[in-house]
Amino acid sequence: MYSGKSEERDVGRYFKESACLSRRSLFVTPTLRWVERGPTGGPEALCLLDSNAAIQGFWYGYVCRHPERLTFVSIIVFTTAFVDAFEDATLFARFDYWIRKRLKYDPCSSDGFSEIYRENADFAAAVSALEEMALARQRNSPPGDPDLRIVDVFGMTSFKNQDGVHPICP
Repeated sequence: MYSGKSEERDVGRYFKESACLSRRSLFVTPTLRWVERGPTGGPEALCLLDSNAAIQGFWYGYVCRHPERLTFVSIIVFTTAFVDAFEDATLFARFDYWIRKRLKYDPCSSDGFSEIYRENADFAAAVSALEEMALARQRNSPPGDPDLRIVDVFGMTSFKNQDGVHPICP
């Protein structure tokens, strides 16, 4: 199903410095996790950027192949679902479950066109773009209109069966 190969990657300043997280995220270390073959069928990367669970929810940085184009998407995702697992394959399967299958995401607001969503030709460039986006978000966290391009990646159709029941979380 998914490749078992995953490791922590040294991808740059943001993912090395826990000080980049907001003061609300004292228990989180920004570590980028990645797999060569995730639920989308290609390489994926995931990082918890911020958690404000008591008040709002969780901000994730995510990289995956675009479902319709030959590009990789770097996207900042807001959700009320906390995604955690001991194994990377399970972590990515749970993220896919809560975000794509259960539609537990909200389009994020941004001031600029590329602060929440970017497309790149290759995976490494998309991971670098995610780091830049995370750093910009920490500085600004701007209000603005929701960026609806997230719907192109995760869709608007949940995965309920004919009885209206979601599949079991992995």
